[in-house]
Amino acid sequence: MRPAVILSKDELPTAPPVLAAGRPTRALPTTAPRPAPLAATVVHVATNLELGGAQRMLLKLVEAQVSEAATTHVVTLMPAGALGPALAATGARLHSLDLGRGGVSPMAAMRLGRLLGRLGPDLVQGWMYHGNLAASIGLAMTRGLGRPRVRPALLWNIRGALDALERERWLTRQIVRLGARLSARPDAIVYNAEIAAHQHEAIGFHAARRRVIGNGFDTKRFAPEPGARRALRARLGLDPDSASVVIGIAAEWRPMKDHPTLLAAMRRLVDRGLDVHLVLLGRGTAADSPMLVYHVAANGLVGRVHGLGATLDAAPIIAGMDVAVLASAWGEGFPNFIGEAMASAVPCVATDSGDCRRVIGEAGRVVPVGDPATLVDALAALVRAPATERARLGQLGRERILAHYTMAAIAAEYRALYAECVALRDASTARGLGA
Repeated sequence: MRPAVILSKDELPTAPPVLAAGRPTRALPTTAPRPAPLAATVVHVATNLELGGAQRMLLKLVEAQVSEAATTHVVTLMPAGALGPALAATGARLHSLDLGRGGVSPMAAMRLGRLLGRLGPDLVQGWMYHGNLAASIGLAMTRGLGRPRVRPALLWNIRGALDALERERWLTRQIVRLGARLSARPDAIVYNAEIAAHQHEAIGFHAARRRVIGNGFDTKRFAPEPGARRALRARLGLDPDSASVVIGIAAEWRPMKDHPTLLAAMRRLVDRGLDVHLVLLGRGTAADSPMLVYHVAANGLVGRVHGLGATLDAAPIIAGMDVAVLASAWGEGFPNFIGEAMASAVPCVATDSGDCRRVIGEAGRVVPVGDPATLVDALAALVRAPATERARLGQLGRERILAHYTMAAIAAEYRALYAECVALRDASTARGLGA
């Protein structure tokens, strides 16, 4: 295998991403009518249904009825998690293998293979590295068990960039490298970010399988809400009419999200005399989280940082923010939080990780990774800006989501891809029978 080559934004190829058939990636118009669900049995394979960006995107696709609910199945390797009830409510079938942390073991592959053999899918969609590998091995096991006679279409879904593979866990690194060796097997590899596609291809992922489809957002749920700002301030115990600027982030407390740098930046904003508060959403950000408590105290930010923890409905909180921020150090693809904030007309500041620059465009500020001083300057500029300027940038952001990333448009992209892959599978099967 070739050694890892990490591409900068300036080194990305300019050609549009294509499948082997040569179709460019595109966003459908937001006025396009919702297509009928695909008449096929589709099985999604994911690690779990916890409150992660990939899991929420999977749920949104099922809710959008890319395929018929009655013929849509979601298989989780581990216990389903927080989004399990919402998935079950769609009418799709949820199957949990309850493997714990055992991973994709031979016994697990056998169980998945038996399940896929019973379901007889037309298409299997893996999600994230572990789900992609499990889907591939599970399908191989069905052939070992003598079924099915017709191979389902196989797709992978990669949800993050690869700009710091060495920082990932050892097992994840091995699965990524194995994925590169197996990447000619799926009919298509879906990436949610352009840079993620190029970075994976630089270490050996099959370029001809590439299809870039961004994240999609419910622009009715994530939308400007006149009373949201006052409601959030009341929840935080702030004066609804004060000049304080509320900065917000929705992200699990993980090393790649670099919350410590963000909290240090908040300290520097306060030192500049700015009246700012920070609200945090996501697993590991509850007010009593040990890591959050430590960094708040270390930066002298008691009373200015409000940890709300994980929530199933972040929309009203995001709509109440004055500025959205993401200080990720590596590994981003297309952050859901940035899209949700933009759809809610909240201006964004983000580090130049993944496709943040491409998504935000002129609707906010994008700063280099690992440059806290520039992050502070960008936040200070938006904090000092008149509310009308923040509103203008927020509206630009919402317009970008409406133009390119509505859930209806993205679901239509997935449906078209699924239909294409199933049709190619059927044509290949017909040629084989004819021979």
